[in-house]
Amino acid sequence: MQLYVREKQDLRIKEENLSKASVLLTVLLELQLHTLNRLQNETKTQQEVVQFQKQEEDFIGFLRKHLTYIDPAIAYSLMQTHGRFQNFIKYMEMRKDYESLIQHYINEENVK
Repeated sequence: MQLYVREKQDLRIKEENLSKASVLLTVLLELQLHTLNRLQNETKTQQEVVQFQKQEEDFIGFLRKHLTYIDPAIAYSLMQTHGRFQNFIKYMEMRKDYESLIQHYINEENVK
């Protein structure tokens, strides 16, 4: 399924397919977050570290490429749920969503 979804992400997104594209990209986002967490938990050798870093770079590229088609509220929620806080912060910066970024830091400070 992941291969199918990856192939579909490269298709050009047309105006009439925006909702389908959004759903497809959300599924792919979820799969990539799961993969990142799995790789991070399994990383022991230098080769696994390199594989994890490559996957994380690909993930950031995916977010950048599809910035306007991924629902930010869903993306924020998924990244937080998966514990990917650095990716969450990076995504807010990419979106120039400084209000949410400031709110995140305020909430983080209140927790400490």
